[in-house]
Amino acid sequence: MVARYITIGGTRYRAEFNWNAIMAFLVESGNDTMEGVMHLKDLKPSELTALAAAAIVEGERLDGRKCSLTKEDIGCVITADTMRELVNIFVEQSSNGGGDSTKSQDGTPAKKKSIIRRSGK
Repeated sequence: MVARYITIGGTRYRAEFNWNAIMAFLVESGNDTMEGVMHLKDLKPSELTALAAAAIVEGERLDGRKCSLTKEDIGCVITADTMRELVNIFVEQSSNGGGDSTKSQDGTPAKKKSIIRRSGK
């Protein structure tokens, strides 16, 4: 897994959009349902700061640090460019299994091998 970092207010933070971060976002938003999970692909801009905060708290936890930033703290200092970067990290991590960035030798995403094995072939 490749850790991804962003800089907010001059400080570098890890952002990890794994299942822990997604569940924290859904619980905090009051949408802790299967419908809420399906809704992730249709997030509104007004929801992005809360999702970003959950990903930063989780990323920092994975790096062994406690993050005290709230969504309000992040909203105060985040720029449109930083939010765009966070959205790109979200898309990257959600499309390849939580940040497991596998690249081929030429730097393009490599096809993952299926973990499902067929017997008799």
